[in-house]
This record gives sequence, structure tokens and C-alpha cells, in this order.
Amino acid sequence: MKKNTTKLLAVVIALVLIMLSIWVAPSIEAENNDPNLGVAYARLQSPYDEVHFVHKANTANIGGGGLGNHITTIDHPALNGQREAKIFITANYNPNGVGGVYNDHPIGAYYYDGRWRVFNQDFAPIPIGAAFNIFIPNSAFVHIATAANIDSHMTYVGAELPTDSSRQVFVTQNWSVFGVSNPAHIGVYYNGSQWAIFNQNRSMPMPNQASFNVASYLPTALGIIQHTALAANTDAHITRLDHPQLNGNPNALIQLTQHWTAVYNDKEIGVYYDGTRWAIFNQDLSAMPLNAKFNVLISNTSTDATATPTNTPVPAATNTPLVATTATNTPLVATTATNTPVAAATATNTPVAAATATNTPVAAATVTNTPVPLVTATPAQSGVAVIPFMVNARVYIPLMMCNASLGSGQCVLR
Repeated sequence: MKKNTTKLLAVVIALVLIMLSIWVAPSIEAENNDPNLGVAYARLQSPYDEVHFVHKANTANIGGGGLGNHITTIDHPALNGQREAKIFITANYNPNGVGGVYNDHPIGAYYYDGRWRVFNQDFAPIPIGAAFNIFIPNSAFVHIATAANIDSHMTYVGAELPTDSSRQVFVTQNWSVFGVSNPAHIGVYYNGSQWAIFNQNRSMPMPNQASFNVASYLPTALGIIQHTALAANTDAHITRLDHPQLNGNPNALIQLTQHWTAVYNDKEIGVYYDGTRWAIFNQDLSAMPLNAKFNVLISNTSTDATATPTNTPVPAATNTPLVATTATNTPLVATTATNTPVAAATATNTPVAAATATNTPVAAATVTNTPVPLVTATPAQSGVAVIPFMVNARVYIPLMMCNASLGSGQCVLR
């Protein structure tokens, strides 16, 4: 009798385990393939759920500790000590409708010594008061450009993203993976079968081991929209957004990524509040090309103190960063782009006025400010790479230090 009872109990346990596997496995699969996550798996990278906040550069967080003044350090509980966090950054001219500082330089994310940092990839100083919207999604991944996926100025993301042209894809450059800079204005592009990240300047090859934080959403997801610059919403260097979560809300936080379908915009972009509406703008004040497209993520509102919003950005001459210096860690040779978005008629790089702005991409041209050769820093190297650059005719020597003993990605921009 006891033996029969034991056998019966074993059978019951086996049946329960089988039923659990049938019930649990599909639920896990469904969670990991949630189309709103935009990836085939779900990884919570921070203790906070969909974290959004504003980071402002000031004298206390710019440089310091041997770091260069092109770096501003973030101090936030969702990021401190979280090296595996995937952060996304968009320049915010006037958070909460207050202030106004330009930063016309390609930016990236950088982790060192327990802190995430925002830095100008061309080593130009971060201006005091420059502000950045920081977003930490529940799920994102890092894409690394390699010889296998690079095609001239593009890197194909491949199976890491669903083959769905309606996806709203967001990217931010992440220096920390291999210590490789890509001082270019970037965007995303769908070629009919897969997504790619590309340099808006087609004569700038995509560097090997350049790394990007990537997230994507369905277009029907809450707070996800795509904006197109049209004659009705575009004025000079600005194109205004129109959305109930944004209109009249100076505290809204926005993430942007340029989305190529037919028009290039080789400019650093940002968002600003004009007193009633949020807008996307070119940091160098050049005309916004009509039909330029932008993926827009509207996050929750900022916890910063609110104040009476200002109506317009300050003049370009005010609060502008120093002239961009020589970029580093990028290939010297500019190759001819292949399999690129369809070329259009030749246009000038900077439209002379909004009324006459062309809608076509800029033809590949000679790169100005060509990067000088240097020793490429990777986590496997130990030593110091010295990268000279000039600001206002004075020579500065920023240092990039890597120590193999610290492990992957432990490089320091000095």
C-alpha cells in the first residue's frame, strides 16, 4: 500500500510539473516577445520603471577628478553603480520652459567609476547650463558595429530588431563598451528587410566597434509618435510638435531620433518649449529641411521646479559652445557609401533660409575637420592615448586612459 501511494504521489507531482511548464512557458515567451518592448527578450536594467529626468551641466559636475570639461557627470539613484543600464539622451534647450543653452555637438553616454556621464564626442567643452533629457527604458540592448555589419557609413542591426518598418527606433551612442567615438549626427533607417544606424554625413565611415544603446516601440504604444517637418509646422530651424501630452506642458520630457525615409538632416538636434508648444530644432540654427522625420518618445513629466516659460531661445551668439575641435577615434578614410538610402539631387549642406530649404539629402562631400590619426583605445589596452586638440588657439591635451586590469570598458576620457 505504501509503495503504491509513493508511486501515485510521484505521478501527481510529474503531472503538476508538466502542467506548470505548459502554463508558465507561454507566459514567459509572451512577456519576452512583447512587441512593445521592441526586442526578443526583456531585461530590466535599473530598479526604476521607465525612468525619465533632466540632467543639467554645472560647475560641480563638469570635468573634475581628472576628467575633461567636455564631460558632465550624472548623479541619479537609478544610474549610480548601474554599469549595465541603457540610457538615452536628448538635448533640452530649456527644461520646464526656463533658461536656454545651446550645445551644437554630437553627444554620447559614457560610464566610469560608478557614474554615467554625458560627453561631447568632439571634445568641445560642455557649456554651463546645458541640459539633457535622460531616459532609462525597461528594455533596451547594445548594438556594436563590426566588420560583419558595417556598410560604409551604416551599421545594420539585423535580428536584434524586428523586421517591422513601422517600429519607432531610438538610439544613443555608448562610448563605454569599447571606448570608440563616432562624432557624427546619427539616425535610423529601414531598408525593407532590416534596420540600420547611420551617420548623417555619408562621407564619415561607421567606426568599427562603435556602440549604440537601442530601444524600439510599436507606433501605437502610449507616448510614441513620428513627426514630419512640413511647411505648416516648420519655421526656419524649428519644427513644432502638436500632441495633447505636450501642448501647454513645459514639464514634458522628450526623446528624439532622426528617422531617414528620404531626407537627411546632418545636424545636432534638440527640443525646446516656446511657451505653448514643444519643438525640435537644429542646434546650429540652420533651416530645418522639409519632410525630415523624427521618432518621438514622450515620457512622463519632469520633477524639476516649474517657472514661467520663456517664449523663444536666446540669440545664437549667447550661451553657445566653443567651436567644435578635431574629432577623435574615427577612421580617416571616407569611403563611397553603398546600399545607402536613395540619393537625391545635390543640395547645400546648410539651407540659406527656411523658405528656400531643400528637401533632398546632401551629396557625399569632403569631410571638414578630418580626424587626426591616434592610438585607438580599447579595453584590452593598458596605457595612455594622447589626443591633442585646440580651443580658441590654445592647445589642450585630453587623455584617454585604459587599464586592462579594470575589465571591459573601463577607459577614462581625461
